[in-house]
Amino acid sequence: MTDRQSKPDQKFQRALSNLIVSWETRPVDRQKTSMTFDRFASRDWASATFVGRQYEFAILVEGYSDEVAARAEWVKTVLCDQIFDLPGEVVADIALTDSVTMQGADAQRQDRLFFEALSVLD
Repeated sequence: MTDRQSKPDQKFQRALSNLIVSWETRPVDRQKTSMTFDRFASRDWASATFVGRQYEFAILVEGYSDEVAARAEWVKTVLCDQIFDLPGEVVADIALTDSVTMQGADAQRQDRLFFEALSVLD
């Protein structure tokens, strides 16, 4: 995957960032958790019938252990069913590929959730 910032990359990052901001209004104690868009890469792909992009990204959820666990599970469930607003592209598939949990001191926890998404040009 390359790190170049094409227009499709910028559109996808903006759509994902907007989702994270909207999720921050979910009724969870926002002083105890935070969620950020962590990593990003993409590349062009094509099949016999479609052309599009493959995206890889991570979402970092951090804060107090119980709240982080609950929010991370919620993100895993909701994101895979999410409809993205990407002009000119249709996100055909989103899948969780990995997750890493780091337990810290004072009941602090970080969950890094890794996803892949596949889009086709509209």
